[in-house]
Amino acid sequence: MMKQIHIAPNRSIADMIKGILENNNIPVMIQPFAPHAAAQYADGYMQILVPESKEEEAKHLLSSFFDSI
Repeated sequence: MMKQIHIAPNRSIADMIKGILENNNIPVMIQPFAPHAAAQYADGYMQILVPESKEEEAKHLLSSFFDSI
């Protein structure tokens, strides 16, 4: 099962996050983010999904990355 770990504001940021995770051997899926009620406001937002077994590792990597910028 895939778990959402982040919502990126656009495809460029989503691709950057995907690269960070894949470089650490974490499989990644990117999908448009459009909750039912807010679909009209979701243009460009992307979900970052990883396997449930890698969720904590992925969150830790992203936290470390965002803390460093």
